[in-house]
Amino acid sequence: MGSLQARNVIAFLSFAATALNIALAAYVLYKNPRRAENVLFALMALALAVWAFGDAMYNVSDSFGARAFWVRFQAPGEILFPVLFGHLALVFTRALGGLREWVRHLLEVSLYLPALFALVSFYSTEWVFHFRSAAGTGALTTRGWLYWGYAFFSYALLLGALALYIRDYYHSRRLREKRIAQVMVLAVAVPLVVNVLENARLYRLSSTPCFFTLAAAAFAYGILRLQMFSEVEQVLKRSIVYFVLAVLISTAYVLTIVIAERFISSYFSARGYMVTALFILLLVLVFEPLRGLVMKGVDRLFYRRDYEVGRVLSTLARSLAELSGLDQITRRITETLTGTMGLTGAALLYEPAGDGEWMKSTVSGFGADAGETPGLALEGSDLTVERTGGRRESYPVLEIPLVFERERVGTLLLGDKLSGLDLSFNDRALLSAMAPQMAVALENGALFEEVLARQERVNELMERLAAAHEEERRRIARELHDGVAQSFLGVVYLSEFTLDGLERDLAAAKADLQRLRDRARAGLEELRAVIDDLRPIPLEVLGLAGAARKLVGEIAAEGRMGATLQTDLDEGERLPPLVEGNCYRILQEALNNARKHSGARNVTVRLLWDGPRLVMSVTDDGAGMPGPGSVEGGGLGMSSMRERAGEMGGELIVRSEVKGGTTVEVVVPLTGGGDA
Repeated sequence: MGSLQARNVIAFLSFAATALNIALAAYVLYKNPRRAENVLFALMALALAVWAFGDAMYNVSDSFGARAFWVRFQAPGEILFPVLFGHLALVFTRALGGLREWVRHLLEVSLYLPALFALVSFYSTEWVFHFRSAAGTGALTTRGWLYWGYAFFSYALLLGALALYIRDYYHSRRLREKRIAQVMVLAVAVPLVVNVLENARLYRLSSTPCFFTLAAAAFAYGILRLQMFSEVEQVLKRSIVYFVLAVLISTAYVLTIVIAERFISSYFSARGYMVTALFILLLVLVFEPLRGLVMKGVDRLFYRRDYEVGRVLSTLARSLAELSGLDQITRRITETLTGTMGLTGAALLYEPAGDGEWMKSTVSGFGADAGETPGLALEGSDLTVERTGGRRESYPVLEIPLVFERERVGTLLLGDKLSGLDLSFNDRALLSAMAPQMAVALENGALFEEVLARQERVNELMERLAAAHEEERRRIARELHDGVAQSFLGVVYLSEFTLDGLERDLAAAKADLQRLRDRARAGLEELRAVIDDLRPIPLEVLGLAGAARKLVGEIAAEGRMGATLQTDLDEGERLPPLVEGNCYRILQEALNNARKHSGARNVTVRLLWDGPRLVMSVTDDGAGMPGPGSVEGGGLGMSSMRERAGEMGGELIVRSEVKGGTTVEVVVPLTGGGDA
């Protein structure tokens, strides 16, 4: 191949490199113009395009002036390309991630200073190039000292960038990142070697930019196959669909022409135009159904796996609508995602504990055995799994917050795919669509468990209430049998005895009638006491505060010990009947214990609001209880008080010290009163 032919081939390849790099720059910048990697890649591709176009025009030019012009034209691309490639490597590999922001920016700016100096010097001095003309050679250049200085700087920068990508290749655990590193190395390695050979004067043709076609092809592979700067699955899918449609329509049109020419003299006639019009009309009618069929075929042929994933995840979304507990929901989510999407593992953190911490977690995969609950620690984008025996393993994960009504209710952590590739566009779209459903499912699960707990509590209280009612009925029957019935039985016997002796001894009969009256009064008092136990009359009339004041007054009137009442309840203020009745009984029992067993000289009753809670306490200065067991147990009276407090959803607290007195306190949560 002659020199002219070689230059023409080089020019053609350089033109192709120009077009490819401009297309890649436009596409990457269009996909995400705000991302630093995309902007740097677009600038680098444009620099390659300028360099390649100038070199192509240089090789097809014959005059000295034209060649000198195109050398000057390509200089910005040739000078800026190494710096942009190095800067892109620093950003892409996050080599400066550990530095402070101002230090990182300073280093990035310093990369461009030599390039700017070389660029200014190129156009204003002869330190870089000195142009001269020689007969029969066109434009010749003599390379100055700055050319060689900047050339070595560029080689060092490119080799450093390649070293960063190679380091990324060996240290990355993701197959996709390894392949991206390979693409970036291969894209620049060949043009770099050619440029070194060219500067070493091993051959005299200007051919480095023509190899940018290979670089552009490598970049295109990385963008379209590895999704370096964008998600392109939808673009590829549409491209395939419309390519197939174009082939089908073109084939149908050609067949229409071939068939029509058998029946008409020439297709390019009035009849031919009629056939074309009919073909277009038919195409309009069948285009949309045909497009749908082609799209289904493409989906089945190329995207069957994605549709299977979507179908399973849709089934998961429907199953999440069923009411179940949190543990069951989280296990269903992690196991489905791990198995369906082919992940190394999935974890779900839930039940917030504050400060970004979580109380519970569910793990599937990540090397965990079935039923194992390893410890989890999220550090940046890595999940550390700590298993039994202290063994720790780290996995890169994708974090997806699960938010319900602007509050995070869980965190979903997804590992890499077992294939090593990142989650696809469809995967991320499905997960984004399902995240709100998962959050709602977690919230529903929490509410479901809360309802179950409350129902269990209600059932327990109902059982205890039924037992208390049965015990109360037995007690009333016992008191009526042992007290009132015996009293009235005595009245009956005494009245019969009096009737028998009425005629024999009138004085004795009169005395018997007086005893009969006393016995009847005693029986009546016992009956009133039983009725009062069922619903104390003071409580019915005066309310809890008034009834407590009456009880305290009765204790003080006995004179055995002083009794005082402190309350901020209003006179006549009514509380729920269950609360009034149980508090009154607890107060009766506590005052009775203080009067009979404590030997106290003073007792204080407090009945106060504490926000939405009612706090009632009975404090005496008596002998106290001998030990903790007495406080925890306390016999039937103490057990009865605890049960009554539990029936109200409250708590009974007993504090006692030997010779330090005793305090019996009951705390009942309410929705009204006081500050509430």
